[in-house]
Amino acid sequence: MKGLHTTLIASGTLVLGGIIGFYSASARYSHMATDIIASNELVQTADAFGMVRDLRSGKTNEVFDQLEESLDMGVIALNGILEESPSIDHAKNYRNMFRRIGEYRAKFPRHSDDTNLDSMVTAVLKLANDTGH
Repeated sequence: MKGLHTTLIASGTLVLGGIIGFYSASARYSHMATDIIASNELVQTADAFGMVRDLRSGKTNEVFDQLEESLDMGVIALNGILEESPSIDHAKNYRNMFRRIGEYRAKFPRHSDDTNLDSMVTAVLKLANDTGH
């Protein structure tokens, strides 16, 4: 009987420890996720503010440059995610976006000061166009 009692106490302690550990980890990662989301929103808000301010003051070329650079960075980032997780939900839609961006860039080519960035973006968009994805 004493062995059963000890086993029940040990099992209960393990379960309780697991619940407390799970809650602690969830709270920590939830806080970290909130920090990441907030940081991302701050950057997007600052970028939008800068672009609106530049548009209001007639600096349209600067706004186009910012948007084109943002587009390039998005292509590179999304391609990296797709290379790591090719079966990610909606991957076909993301690849279709690359094709559409490639069509846009065919009409409105862009050359930045960073030739490495330009070549990476060109390679991603060419692959999307060549594979028909």
